[in-house]
Amino acid sequence: MLDEFRIETTSVGQYIDKVEKKKIKADQDVQREFCWSNEMINNLIFSTISKKRIYIPNIILAEQNKEDGTKVTYIVDGGQRTEALRRFIKDGHKITKSIRNRYVEYQGVKLDEDGNVMLDEYNDPIYEMKEYDLVGKKFVDFPEELKDRLNSCVLSTAIYQDCTQEETSELVMLYNSTIAMNVSQKSLTYIGKYANKLKFIKENNRFLIDGTMLNENDKKKGNWQRVIAECAMAMFHFDNWKKNPRDICSYLNENATEEEFDSLNDYFNRLIPYSDKANNIEVAELFVSKDMPVWMMTFKRAEEYCSDYDFGKFLIAFNDMKEIEKNDTTWIELDQDKHTKDKKVMLKKVNYIESLLKDFLHIKEDDSVENNEVESKVNEIQTEEFEKKVEETIDDTEMETLDFVRKYVDPEITEEDIDCCWDYINSCVSKTKIIKATSEMLAPENENSMMAMIAWADKENKNIATWVQRFSITHKTMSEMSQRERFEYMKKNFLKFETMQMRMKSA
Repeated sequence: MLDEFRIETTSVGQYIDKVEKKKIKADQDVQREFCWSNEMINNLIFSTISKKRIYIPNIILAEQNKEDGTKVTYIVDGGQRTEALRRFIKDGHKITKSIRNRYVEYQGVKLDEDGNVMLDEYNDPIYEMKEYDLVGKKFVDFPEELKDRLNSCVLSTAIYQDCTQEETSELVMLYNSTIAMNVSQKSLTYIGKYANKLKFIKENNRFLIDGTMLNENDKKKGNWQRVIAECAMAMFHFDNWKKNPRDICSYLNENATEEEFDSLNDYFNRLIPYSDKANNIEVAELFVSKDMPVWMMTFKRAEEYCSDYDFGKFLIAFNDMKEIEKNDTTWIELDQDKHTKDKKVMLKKVNYIESLLKDFLHIKEDDSVENNEVESKVNEIQTEEFEKKVEETIDDTEMETLDFVRKYVDPEITEEDIDCCWDYINSCVSKTKIIKATSEMLAPENENSMMAMIAWADKENKNIATWVQRFSITHKTMSEMSQRERFEYMKKNFLKFETMQMRMKSA
C-alpha cells in the first residue's frame, strides 16, 4: 500500500497557506519538535530567493482517512523546513548574521531621487540589478520582487494516499531515521572551493593513513578533512586562527590557495619515513587530532634550520623528552590543558617543541643555566642505541639493485631475474603503455624499489599490470621515502588493491 503515492508541484506561498489553514498538519503523533537553529532557517530562506535557485528537497505527506470519510494530510518528512518557512513568512522571523550568504541579487525597478519609478521613452518601467542585504530583515521588509520570488519558489510534494494512523507513524519513523551531520561534517560544507583538495589528501596521503592516530571512524565522521583544514590554517594563516571548524573552513575558502594545500600534502609526505603505526608507534602517537596542527606548524617553522632527517630523529626522541622543563613547563603539563584549539595554548606548545628541538640540534640561543641543563638531558637521550633506531628508519638507497632485491625479496634472485624485471618495465612503457615514460616510478633513484616490487610479484605469482597503471598515476610524490620504505609501501598498496578487486568481483 505504501508504494501508492502521487507527486504534486506547488509553490512555497501556496504550501504555507495550506499549513496555516491546517489543511496540512505538522503535529503527527511521532513528529519531533521544531529544533532548527537561526542559521538553518536563514540559509533555507536564502535558498528560496537566491538568483540561482537552490533545490529544496521534496516534502513527504501522508493522506490519512478519517471515520467520517474525510481526509487529513500530515507532514511525514519536511516538518523542520515547513516550520522554518512558516515562521519567516507568517511569524516575523528576522534573519540574523549567522547566514552563509547575506547578499542576494534581484531585478527591480529603477527609482529616481524622490523614490518614483523611472520610465523609458515608451512609458515602461526601467529595470536594474540590485543587491539586498538580508541581515536584520523580516519578510515584510523584503522588496516586492523578493517576496514574489520566495512565494513562487517551486516546491514538490510526494503524497502517500489512504494511510492509516499506524502507517503514517511508520512513514515518519522511516523517513527520519538518518543521522544528522556532525560539527566536522557540517563545517566542510563551508570550504567547497577546496573540498576536492581535502578529499584527495584524505584518500591518498600515506602519512595520514599509516603515520597518525586518525582512524576509520574519524574518517567517517569527517574528522580527517577537519584536521587537514586545521593544519593548513595553522601553517599558513595562524595569525588569523579560528577555534571553530566552520570558521576555519570559511576563512580558508576565501583566503587559501591550491598551492598551500599541495604544499601541506608534501609536508605530510616528508614525515612518512619517521612515523608508522606498525613500526614506530611512539612517533605516530604524537600525531593525534588535537595536536596535528601544532606539529605541522612546528615542522614548517623548523625547516629554516633543520633537515627532515634531523626532525625525524627528534620525533623519535621526543617521547623521552616530555618531562624536560622549558619555560617553566613540560609537555605533559601542556598536554593536559583542555583548551586544545585555543590560539595561546597552541602557540605555547609550538614554542615548547621548537625550543626543545633547538637544544636537540645544539642550536644555542643563549647560555643560560636552564639551557645547559636541558642540553645535558638531551645528550643523555642521544645514546648509541637511539642512533641505531634512527638509522633503521632510513634505508640504504645506494645498494646495488641485485643486492637490494636479494635482501628484501629473495636471496636466490639472479642477474637474469633482474633483466626479466627490466623487460617487464620496458613492455609496460613501449608496448602496453600502462606506464608513461615520464612517470616517477621510472626515475633512476627508484630503480631498487621498482625492481623489488616486480620481483616480488613474480615470486608470489601476482598480476600487477592494472595496479601498476593505477599506482603510477595516483602516487606521484614519494621522493622522501627510502627505497625499502617505498617497496614496502607499494607491496601494502597492491595487497589492498587486490583485496578491493576481489570484493568487487564477489559483489
